[in-house]
Amino acid sequence: MVFSFKTWIFGLTATWINKDFEIMDVLLEISYFPTPHTAQAITEVIKKAIQKWEIESQIISITADNGANIVAAIRDLEPIKKLSCAAYTLQLPINKGLKVVEDLVSRVKQLINFFSTQKQIERLINVQKDIGYEETYHLIQDISTR
Repeated sequence: MVFSFKTWIFGLTATWINKDFEIMDVLLEISYFPTPHTAQAITEVIKKAIQKWEIESQIISITADNGANIVAAIRDLEPIKKLSCAAYTLQLPINKGLKVVEDLVSRVKQLINFFSTQKQIERLINVQKDIGYEETYHLIQDISTR
């Protein structure tokens, strides 16, 4: 698997089921991956790692994202099959959906920010009481770590 940050990192993990049918997962290797990040370069770094760990005959598939260079690299490793990373694949439509409501979310955040001062909170509570709310509601600010 190749991860793309400001610098590329190559990580090789192995996952298998042992004789007791327990899923085993281990990090075999992690290292800096210099440019170029072409399919050929990715294929070579994967081949070297597989040979280093002497696991050529034990690999059935590689799980990765759908980057064109990665797809092409794994295609060059036949008979190994490529599996799409479920988390990556699920994140694509989520990001697309969030883009549709981006302006709305921004405007709601501005509105919530407006009501974040004590003066505006008190005014909001008073308006709710004036229009007959039995219980008053408070706005909650978005926190990206939630």
